[in-house]
Amino acid sequence: MSTKTKSTATKAKTSKTAKTKTPKMKPAGQPKSTRHEQLEALLRRPEGVTIAQVQEAFGILPHSARAQISMLGKKLGRKVESERTAKGEPLTYRLPAG
Repeated sequence: MSTKTKSTATKAKTSKTAKTKTPKMKPAGQPKSTRHEQLEALLRRPEGVTIAQVQEAFGILPHSARAQISMLGKKLGRKVESERTAKGEPLTYRLPAG
């Protein structure tokens, strides 16, 4: 009969305590911009912004994009201008300078 030898390898003991995640710190000097700040920056561009561009930037539907533009104008207390450059072209929204 052959004798079986037992392995003497030891297993590393694992802690049964739950691991806590350390919160990720924001880099100093780089505050996170809000959606309103990002939208305001888009509206302040000389060429303005279209609904499609707002949709792409924030991943939202057209009615939500129009609502955000409207609410931002009310929040700032300023009128958001809209214009169509040519027939068939989408409306371009912008905040007037000043």
